[in-house]
Amino acid sequence: MTTPTWDSVVAASADPVRTAHHLGVLRATCDPAALDTLPSESRRVLATILAGSRSLSELLVRRPEWLDTFVDVDALRSPRPRQGLVWERDKTLAGADLASPAVAERVVDSLHQLRLRELLRIAARDLARLGTLPEIVLELSNAADVFLEGVLRVV
Repeated sequence: MTTPTWDSVVAASADPVRTAHHLGVLRATCDPAALDTLPSESRRVLATILAGSRSLSELLVRRPEWLDTFVDVDALRSPRPRQGLVWERDKTLAGADLASPAVAERVVDSLHQLRLRELLRIAARDLARLGTLPEIVLELSNAADVFLEGVLRVV
């Protein structure tokens, strides 16, 4: 199966004008090869995000390295276990001298970035219809709980 052109993916999106705009901005801020090497299904999921959410599109423009979220669509088909989030959170907290305000601020920022990336992953699952509503709601709840627990540990 051949990979569709970006033009055909944009044309097939829910909002081709918005998708084309955000894709152009994203292309200007990242290595275009990162976009052009995405597999077919990954392009469709990314176009769904670009068409469906201005805030997530802007997040990707600020963090183009997060495009790898869309590379493995098979991984997006499954909900992320809560324990995976706990592991990432605890890894971020491990060994940090939280008595130091500067370190505590960096840790909270790292937790915030982890939360944003997880919300991007969950939104991709939701908007591309790769998960059920109960799965999406559970993932959102788990993310909120896990990252709030992390911030509470810092403060």
